[in-house]
Amino acid sequence: MGHTEVESRAWRIAHAGLGLDAIFTGFDQLLPSQVAYAIASWLTHDPATGLFTSCTMSGAPKEPAAEA
Repeated sequence: MGHTEVESRAWRIAHAGLGLDAIFTGFDQLLPSQVAYAIASWLTHDPATGLFTSCTMSGAPKEPAAEA
């Protein structure tokens, strides 16, 4: 998959009106073919403060307290 195809697919995921979990899942399915990783931390942040506003991990057991 070429660079522009990955960009195009990522743009479609980000702009599809999906819920946050579906967006994270979409990126988690798209990116391993381009970037090798065993565990990913997907997060959002407030651009004004830089503070995290949500976080989830893939490739590791779900631990909401640890993710927070």
